[in-house]
Amino acid sequence: QEPQMPDGITRQGRFYCKTCDKEWILEKRKIPRMGKTVLSSEEKTEFLLDCLSLFNSSMGLEDLLFRFTELIQDRLKREKIAIFIANLELGDIRLAYYSARQKSLQRAIKRIHIDYDLSFGVLVESMAKRESKFYCLSEQSHPFYKFYSDLTGTKSQLIIPILYANTAVGMLTVDYDDEDYSDYIEDQEILQLVVGQFAVSLRNSLLYSRSQNQSKNFQSLHTAALTLSKLYLDNHDEMIRMILLTLSGIVESNVACLIEKPKTVMTVKVFKLLRDLDNFQISTETSMVNVATLFHLLNAKESFTIDPKEYPIFETLGVIGKEI
Repeated sequence: QEPQMPDGITRQGRFYCKTCDKEWILEKRKIPRMGKTVLSSEEKTEFLLDCLSLFNSSMGLEDLLFRFTELIQDRLKREKIAIFIANLELGDIRLAYYSARQKSLQRAIKRIHIDYDLSFGVLVESMAKRESKFYCLSEQSHPFYKFYSDLTGTKSQLIIPILYANTAVGMLTVDYDDEDYSDYIEDQEILQLVVGQFAVSLRNSLLYSRSQNQSKNFQSLHTAALTLSKLYLDNHDEMIRMILLTLSGIVESNVACLIEKPKTVMTVKVFKLLRDLDNFQISTETSMVNVATLFHLLNAKESFTIDPKEYPIFETLGVIGKEI
């Protein structure tokens, strides 16, 4: 009798044989299977040492992601590698880096964001459960997976959560152009050995990047404050009118006044803004008043409501009753 090649489907470590109509559980080989991704013991050791050397180097986030994905591409012979980073505060997962031989594809896929929501399917589930997962995109119902498959040509994908202090801060994915379940096993084994150390390096790079951004923001705020200060000095009266206009818009008042008292003179400058709410007209007036008429007000420590009859100067200014 001639030997026959069984016909069937291999899925999740099981072989469904159509020839004998039985299900077979596959046992892991004790010797390496032949294939393009198999690394010898020496090659695995070399890959691990290169990764450790990379993670111990001080570098920016973009450089770290580029060099790590490039190392995976070179050693494991995988063309499409993605690294997602989660922002748990915002409930957002962004595609931080996508490495592909096709540079046009690398540019096209750069701005992908997904919600940290279990309705997104296996990507978020894998992070939430902190478990590696291999799956076929055709099995997922969320429209994102069809979009991703059409865009990248990916048929199946290996997900490895990036865990820091037992919390998923992101995930590493390897894209495959077919649905062969035998491809991912050794990829998963070798990548799980290095992804823990990568998580530490990734977090350090994120903290450094965040501190750099905060420093830039502080410098921008400082520059803006200096600019506003100069504008105030160069355009003093106009800046005061802008303040009054803003305040009158918030409280929707007809009259708003701002009293400015220089320390070295006995007169105060009163800026008054008149706002006609019915006709949408705005006008401003400026007048000088003797400081003695407002001495009590200028020394007040708390807000209170004045009676214009007690301060005739306010009646002159057109203020009927105002909390100051």
